[in-house]
Amino acid sequence: MDRLAGRAAEGPLALARRQGRRAEPFAKFATVAGKLGGDCLIQVAWQGTQAVGAAISLHTAGTAIGWRLYADRSLPARYRLTEVLIAESLRHACEAGCQYLEMGESGGKEDLAGLKSRYGGRAFPLAEYHYERIPLSPARAAFASARKRAKEFVVARTSRH
Repeated sequence: MDRLAGRAAEGPLALARRQGRRAEPFAKFATVAGKLGGDCLIQVAWQGTQAVGAAISLHTAGTAIGWRLYADRSLPARYRLTEVLIAESLRHACEAGCQYLEMGESGGKEDLAGLKSRYGGRAFPLAEYHYERIPLSPARAAFASARKRAKEFVVARTSRH
């Protein structure tokens, strides 16, 4: 119980970072970069001494794959950091002789899909399969559904008053 209390006390940002590190450990990126060498392009956007965005592209046989992209959402929208990172990934893919840049999944986000389409991206249907050692997906889906219903209930109750 004390361990859970300690996690709650550290705040949502720290908890999100911890979950992110567990889901996407640095060692995974270091291993890919080490194995692919020059076929792994890592671009980092800086504001002063602070990294504010990054894009990782993997290159092979005339195709580049936009593997990961992160942009600090707290920066002003006028910087268009996501667009800059996509444009730079596309420029590098062209300079490397690639015929295609696979921009990755849009995760059902219309604004991200729209952004990619402005760079010539087209949506393709994708079947995705997961293997879980412990089947947690049904539990996560049930939790998300219950959370949504609870939020709707609270919103409905507060809007009446």
